[in-house]
Amino acid sequence: MASLGAAVQDATTYLDEKTVFFLQHKAILEKRLVVRPDVFMVLSGFAMGLLPFLFLCSRSELKAPASKELAPVTLCLLALTGGLDFFCTDQYQPSMPDMATAFNVTKSSMSLTIQAHQVFCGLATLIFGPVSDYIGRRKVFLFLQLLLGLLAQGAPSYHWFVVGRVLQGTGSSSIAIVLAISRDCYEKEEERLKVGGLLFACMLLGPLIAPPIGGFLATRFGWRSSFFMLAGVSSSIFLCSYFLVPETSPKAPKSSYLRAVWRIVANKRRFLLLLLMALYKSTFSILDNNNAFMLETFLGAPIQQASFMVSILALSGASGVLASSLLGRKPVEVMKLTMPVVFIVATCDLLVGLFSSKNLKLYLACICFRHFVIMLPNMAANIDFLQDLEDIAGMASSVQTAGVFSMASLFALPALLSEKQGPGGMLCVLATIIFLSQLLASAILREIGIWPMVTRAEWLVSKSPGIYS
Repeated sequence: MASLGAAVQDATTYLDEKTVFFLQHKAILEKRLVVRPDVFMVLSGFAMGLLPFLFLCSRSELKAPASKELAPVTLCLLALTGGLDFFCTDQYQPSMPDMATAFNVTKSSMSLTIQAHQVFCGLATLIFGPVSDYIGRRKVFLFLQLLLGLLAQGAPSYHWFVVGRVLQGTGSSSIAIVLAISRDCYEKEEERLKVGGLLFACMLLGPLIAPPIGGFLATRFGWRSSFFMLAGVSSSIFLCSYFLVPETSPKAPKSSYLRAVWRIVANKRRFLLLLLMALYKSTFSILDNNNAFMLETFLGAPIQQASFMVSILALSGASGVLASSLLGRKPVEVMKLTMPVVFIVATCDLLVGLFSSKNLKLYLACICFRHFVIMLPNMAANIDFLQDLEDIAGMASSVQTAGVFSMASLFALPALLSEKQGPGGMLCVLATIIFLSQLLASAILREIGIWPMVTRAEWLVSKSPGIYS
């Protein structure tokens, strides 16, 4: 026992010495990781200079798998690529107060880097989704993977960091290609909801592990180190995808770009679904932008504890997505079933925001419950949007992602105005948005014809009288 105690004491002493060493050299390391502005500009130009080559490439011969269903390893690579999008944002959330100090900007300015990422992700999908319909999914997917790990890690100033985040946002538009690939390979709604739920549940492991990893690396080596790690992981996934991700898109569509867009947005149901998904996404964006500040500044949580709490929130979201894949129901049925529970969530947000917003445990329980529940109808709406658009799945997924991200950024602006009100103001804004989303969801169900005017059986008979009558 004495020898064991001595060994533990020696190990503790060694770790303490290493910690002191890291802290002493942290500032030096951060300075060495900064890239000169001229080099940063050259790297940015090189990254975007690859774009013309992508457009000049002719459509290659399709090499679709013998079975239309994707291999497990391909699904894993798609999930990892989507997870990197979440990871590259969530890993620096715990460091945002320190980054604001390092760049000598306000906390609101650092929050705007997340908004810039989302806006350019939405804009990029309008380009790369339709392009994937014409030249193939694989080329576009690989190009966007290259952008995910570029440049933000070496930004010499706040403005160059925004440039890096814009490029990462462009790379994050690969989520539209992931949606299009799943639409190419799975016809039935139930199958797509199941596979989509599993994919997004794996993707949400990104925000689950990102805050503690980012917080640990930022504490030991500075906030830039986690971005360098992201670049290494992104490069590894790119190499695996180059050899393992097949081409899945069908023949190039014959309709023009504008005609295809009109076909998508002129449908009233799809337009309402876009608004609904944007409202849901705005609640996630509000938490992404403000949660770290709320936990650390207003509720007094230290950086590592805040990182752990952000991971709990991500686990709640991943559990909700996984639950949507296990229900075995059609998307419209999931939206109808979850509506009463979502109203309860909004009520809880409002009550806690008004009366108990300073209670850390109650605040965390409230946002985790909301995150879990909202993920179910959100996944259902995402899957239902692509129904009957198999010939222009890339275009449809790009319109979906761009519309959702762009409108969500606008819907999330009121939360920036309520930032000074602390957790209470943010929760009240969240409750208002959720109430509005359910009014919109009821309008969608009325448009489809299954709520509240007819029963499910009557709706099936009206759609297929020869089968169900």
